Amino acid sequence: MKRLMKKLLIFAALVVLTGCMIKIPVLAKSSNIPVNVKVGKKTFKAVFYDNKTAKALLKKMPAKYKMSELNGNEKYRYLKYSLPTKAQKMTRIKAGDIMLYGSDCLVVFYNSFNTSYRYTRIGRITNTRGLKKAAGNGRVTVKLSKIKKKR
Repeated sequence: MKRLMKKLLIFAALVVLTGCMIKIPVLAKSSNIPVNVKVGKKTFKAVFYDNKTAKALLKKMPAKYKMSELNGNEKYRYLKYSLPTKAQKMTRIKAGDIMLYGSDCLVVFYNSFNTSYRYTRIGRITNTRGLKKAAGNGRVTVKLSKIKKKR
């Protein structure tokens, strides 16, 4: 019985250690940096991911962009500078996603849809209620700013 218990303990330890070595893909983890995204006249709360692209864009804040309409689901703006990229093929875009197309095209999505395009994730608007209405049909001004922590 002691031998069986010893073997079971060794087996359990190997399972745990093996599980620690398996690399599970993570879509994007939150950097806990809250951001205000003002679309037109309405302000939304967003969270930026912990990646080089988001950190580089955070350094540019506060920032204001006149964004154009595309395909009835997104607002975009080609930036005057490039950001670091780590593009991934997407299968589904969700309303509220903030991404980079190429190295210099900032995109804010206000509708969800399926896609096969490649984007670099930056962050996402956490509550998209009213986002589509705020985005409107044509060009819209989008302001990005860090939310100051209360002391």
